[in-house]
Amino acid sequence: MERLTTDIRREFPDRAVPIDYDACRQRLPYLAAVISESLRVLSPAPSILPRVAPTGGVRMAGYYLPAGTWLCCPLGAVHKNPATFRAPLAFDPERFMGDGDEKHSLLAFSTGVRACLGRNLALLEMNVVLANLLRGYDLRLPENAVAADCVAPQGSEKSAAGVVPDIPRWTMLTLNPIYPDRDCLVVVSSASE
Repeated sequence: MERLTTDIRREFPDRAVPIDYDACRQRLPYLAAVISESLRVLSPAPSILPRVAPTGGVRMAGYYLPAGTWLCCPLGAVHKNPATFRAPLAFDPERFMGDGDEKHSLLAFSTGVRACLGRNLALLEMNVVLANLLRGYDLRLPENAVAADCVAPQGSEKSAAGVVPDIPRWTMLTLNPIYPDRDCLVVVSSASE
């Protein structure tokens, strides 16, 4: 938090001028890394990305899955897998600085043709809101916060960034429609009609 607020306030000292998205992307790489790491730790997307085995089926990990079989990818497992992310339980934005492999393993918005349509808008909003908020305000955890005991003092054996707490939440599974030709039609008309 200290590094992030210092970066923002150093790059944009004039509070009268709002920080826009282009300025965030060009001058605040650490902000982008913090956002990516936050999305890795606790993705807002469903914890399971359902897909259906294609015509002819598919072979995965030595098993044959017939066509039409639901396949699910739990994001929490992918994002906390030590084979994918080093020290996966630590909050470490540095993993998203540069062009490392970890940067390309983030699936918070899914990937491919079914990736989140709102990804770019969400990233724009997160960058602009956080940059402007943290430039003008200090944020901290209250003394009795659930996550307060997860933050380790500098120089301790635990990561200085702390260990990510388990935050209870509900997740609703959204599946692909069974009849997409019938259930995925949208009528768009002018507001004047």
